[in-house]
Amino acid sequence: MIRERDRLGACLAVGMLAIGWSGSALAEPQTREEESATCDEKPPEPECKRECTYRCTCRRGIYATDYKNLILIIAGSTFAGRIELEYERALHDRVSIFGAFYAVAFDSLGNDTLVGFGGLAGARVNLVGRAPEGIWFAWQVGGFRRNARGNQDVQLRGMQTGGMFGWTGVWSRFALSLGAGFTYSYGRVKVLEQSVNDSEWNPWLRLGLGVAF
Repeated sequence: MIRERDRLGACLAVGMLAIGWSGSALAEPQTREEESATCDEKPPEPECKRECTYRCTCRRGIYATDYKNLILIIAGSTFAGRIELEYERALHDRVSIFGAFYAVAFDSLGNDTLVGFGGLAGARVNLVGRAPEGIWFAWQVGGFRRNARGNQDVQLRGMQTGGMFGWTGVWSRFALSLGAGFTYSYGRVKVLEQSVNDSEWNPWLRLGLGVAF
């Protein structure tokens, strides 16, 4: 009788141990999944200089805007009687392209009035900063047509090209751009029935105000 009780107790103990071991084995994967789901560890962030591509979120000094487009009114030309509107788009951290259209709204030349229009396009290479911000060098080409109306009608058609060093800054979408350089113009001047070639070097100054987006 005593042996049967001991045998029964041993069987119950072995059964309980087996059930407990199998339960812990089944619960182990679930515990691991919960631990991995609640893990707060983050993968290391890439180093900005080596890993970040164009328009990454890594900041680079004061030129850290994510805007790629600029629309500017060239205020310096307005003072000389010319209205100029320019659009610029950054293609890379170091390169942007731009195009502009301008019109001579008014100008006094004695008793004559000068009217005309023109357009230009070019590219800027950033030396410091990330385009379209920073210090840059620009090269442009364009064409123009002007008419002086008065005692004699004078027509001028030609092409121009030039280079400029400048700087552009952006603050909360407000853009300011400054620059200075030279342009070379070549064209034909027509007075009555006669026409002659004309070429000249001129200073190229820039004061632009606009918005970034």
